[in-house]
Amino acid sequence: MTRINLYRLSVLPNILKVTTVIFAIIILIITGSAIIQNSGLKIVRITATANIVVNIILIAILALELDDKMIYKKKLITWPLIELCSSITFTILYFIDIWLCVSGSNFINNGKMTWSGIFVLGNFAQYMMHTIIFAEIWYKEKKLNEPTETIPVTEIPNTNYGMA
Repeated sequence: MTRINLYRLSVLPNILKVTTVIFAIIILIITGSAIIQNSGLKIVRITATANIVVNIILIAILALELDDKMIYKKKLITWPLIELCSSITFTILYFIDIWLCVSGSNFINNGKMTWSGIFVLGNFAQYMMHTIIFAEIWYKEKKLNEPTETIPVTEIPNTNYGMA
């Protein structure tokens, strides 16, 4: 029987998943209340919806502690690499959404686009932080799994030139 471990979601790298889902829900509420749905607003909504779906799947995997069972640490593709790829993807998408919200503030829904732009900027900042954290975790795991070449002390030549 699988137990739910909610503590994993309350520490720093994984708590960002919960906050980005909250921000994405707020973005969907704001953009859904807009009178005119232009194409830029639809792209923002698609990004927020994809963010919610992907993060709910990742939250479920982490809460049920299935990440170690699905992907082993000694493999080429590790869990931090998957997290890194997803956070880089959403960082790029939210960066595009920032510019869509900035350009969308020139139209009739300027208040809605401004507020959604603020929360899009918040999600972009959270995903940048998420990317940096998981890049560091992935790099450290990669370094730990690499074989290191150690030279035994007996094989090091001990040359004495008459100095003490």
